[in-house]
Formats: sequence, C-alpha cells, structure tokens
Amino acid sequence: GEAPEDLELAPGERAGLAVDAVLAEARTLSEHQGIGRLTMRRLAERLGVAPNALYSHFTDKAALLDALMDSLLADVEVPDVGQVGWRQGLSELMGSTRRFLLAHADLIPHFLSRPGRGPNAIRLGEETLILLEQAGLEGDEAVEALRILLIYTFGFAAQEAPRRDPRRARPRGPRILARDRADSRGGPARRRNRTRHHRRLAG
Repeated sequence: GEAPEDLELAPGERAGLAVDAVLAEARTLSEHQGIGRLTMRRLAERLGVAPNALYSHFTDKAALLDALMDSLLADVEVPDVGQVGWRQGLSELMGSTRRFLLAHADLIPHFLSRPGRGPNAIRLGEETLILLEQAGLEGDEAVEALRILLIYTFGFAAQEAPRRDPRRARPRGPRILARDRADSRGGPARRRNRTRHHRRLAG
C-alpha cells in the first residue's frame, strides 16, 4: 500500500507534477496546436499522468487558462520606470504589450473577457500606475487612464491580429486584381470625387 505521507498528498503532488512544469507544457501545446486544443485530458496525456492529477493544481480549464495567461505575461517587457520619462515609458510598455498580444493572437479574446488577477498582471498594472503618477494622475483618474490604455492597446491588437494571420488571407483572383488596378488608376468620376473631397478638407 501507499506510505502514510503519500496519502496526504494530492494526486498532482504524488505524480511529481510542479505547477511550472504543467504551465510550460500547456504553453507548448497552445503555441503548437492552438488554444482551442488545450484541454485537461490532452494536457494530462502529454505529461504522462491521469487527468485528475491536474485538478490538484487547477480546479478546471478556466483556472488553467487564467494561470497560463498570467505566466505568459512575464514576456511583456517593462521599461525601467526610474530611467525613462512617463510618456516614453507608457509608449514602450503599451508597445511591448501589443507585440505580446500579436504573438499570442488566439488568446486575445480570453484576455479581453477575463480580467487578469495573477502576479504578473498585477505587476504590469502597478508599473503602469507608477508611470501615470509621474504624469500627474493618481487615484481614480489613474485607474481610469489605465483602463483606457488597456482598452486601446487590446482593441488595436484584436483588429490587427487577423490581418497578420496568413491562414486568414484569401487568394486574390484575376478579377479582383483587375478591379484593384482599375481602382488605383481611377476613372474620371473617381478623380472628380477625390477632387471634391480634397477641396472640402482644404476649405
């Protein structure tokens, strides 16, 4: 039978599973096969354990996703807030966040729908608030500014990601290409429309 000390351990602990090892394998699976292929059963198979071994660390797939997303946020590069001005710091931090999101485009909907509460999400929020304080914003104003920055950055990445995904690019047939060439040259009516538009802008 099992030793008394083994009986006190959860299944995942008895299997010798560390949380970091589980998250590393979950990251590999999601990056190679897509987040839609990440399930507790499939992850357990890759780790060579029974599915119930994972439940000692994560209550369900949602908890696993939350932990995975927070672990990935460690990849976001944070500027040295003591060495850069607030404007440059915010620009670099949001730019790094955007690049991170585009590198994990299939996770963007999950980031948008599930507020991050893990240690890395908290760290990034605190660094952003420090930069906003340097800009003269504190309290509710700083929190609202942080919310706006995140909405803008996440929203822009969500719009940009499909255009960068080669799997979503449709082949352009001869008819479409011919139409595009005609549009680029533009007929008389198109030229008149552009002229009226430029006059309205100039006026």
